[in-house]
Amino acid sequence: MEISKSVDLSVEVSKAADLSTYVSSWSKQGSFTLRDTNAETGVRHELQVKLPLTVLRELTTDLVSTLAEYDAEQAEKAEKKAEESVE
Repeated sequence: MEISKSVDLSVEVSKAADLSTYVSSWSKQGSFTLRDTNAETGVRHELQVKLPLTVLRELTTDLVSTLAEYDAEQAEKAEKKAEESVE
């Protein structure tokens, strides 16, 4: 019998969050760190994610593509809304 445990991690940060990135030449991995402080409680949170460079490149490419698609979709919606308000 095999026993395994799964854990999901969900992180939500505010617009004031700080992001830093680092790529290591000797370990062939990169990392990004998110830091945020809860305005109400003052509690500071930090999440560091370390990834192999191949995964980091894939993540970066996917993120840029997703943001470009989102921006194009929003521009299209704004254009349709502007056309409807003119009519």
